[in-house]
Order: sequence, then structure tokens, then C-alpha cells
Amino acid sequence: MTDAAAAARTLGLSLDAGETLLGRVEKALRAGIVAYASATIEYDGEARRLTRNMAALTRSLERVARTYSAHVSLAVEDPLTFGAGHFVLYPMTNTRSRFAIEERYTGTDWSNPDRLPTSWTWSDQRHTRQRDGSYRWRVLAHGEIESDDVASLVSKANAWARRTRDLAQRGELFQRPASTLRPRKMPQL
Repeated sequence: MTDAAAAARTLGLSLDAGETLLGRVEKALRAGIVAYASATIEYDGEARRLTRNMAALTRSLERVARTYSAHVSLAVEDPLTFGAGHFVLYPMTNTRSRFAIEERYTGTDWSNPDRLPTSWTWSDQRHTRQRDGSYRWRVLAHGEIESDDVASLVSKANAWARRTRDLAQRGELFQRPASTLRPRKMPQL
């Protein structure tokens, strides 16, 4: 007995109706398999793209930290515990400011070990004294950057690190002993 005949008998259909039904089921099943394969290929491509962007951000932030290592450090943190972000740049000389980057996900959250960020939020923060004497982090600037725009995010982090270095160097000028400064020529009267 053929599959069509068995289906027809089980469902109380004629042999022709059983063959037609099985043909439709087979066609739908094949279309589903093709759609699943296509979606899997698309998902794998998307996962590779997001992984590549995440790795590029990590490498680039490490490069920024190396470039400005005398003035900036990079911390990889848990934003749920520490509150700043997944990647945080801090000045070496003080902790009154920071540049925080937090991963954003689509369809999952931080608890998923297979998560991949689809975008990042960033914020330039300053620790400021409040009227009651306490201190609170104040956001000076912030934004969100899509995964494919990693270069823009790295540019913002690099600019923050450069500003931090420049401020530290400016402060060092005022801390040098007088003996290390070149004497200025006084105008002749």
C-alpha cells in the first residue's frame, strides 16, 4: 500500500484526494525546509557580522587605552553591578569622569551567554557634587550607535581619551617644579 493510499484510507478520502493532499503536504514541507535553510544562512551571516563588529570595538578600545596609557585606563565591567557600562574608560589621575559604553541587544538580554550586541550606547559622564553634599554621575553627552558604525563610536572614545590626556598634561604644567621650567626672557626697558 502506498503512502497516498494509507493516508486516503485513514482520512476517509478517495485515492486521488489522498495523493493530492500528500502532494500539498510534501510541497509545503519542502518550502519550509528551504525557508529554514535560508533563515539559518541569514542568521549565521548576521551573527558573523555582529561578532566581527564586537571584536573590532574591543580591539579598537584596547588600542585607545594603549595609545593614552599614561592618562587613561580601560575597564571591562558588568553594568548591572557597577552601573557604567560594559567598557569604561577612566582617567588615571582621578575618577571624576568616565566614558562608558554599554552593549544593547535585540531579542535577548545580558543573561544570555550567546548574546551579540546590535548597537551600543555611550555616555560621557562627570562625578559632580550635589546640593546635599553627595556625589552623582552626571551625563554630559550621550548617544546610541548601530553595530555597523563601530568607527564612529571608537572616534568618540578616542576624542574623550585625547581630551583627558590634554587636561592631565595641562595640569602637569602647573605641578612642575620651577627648576624644570625654562626661564622666560624679560623685555629690556
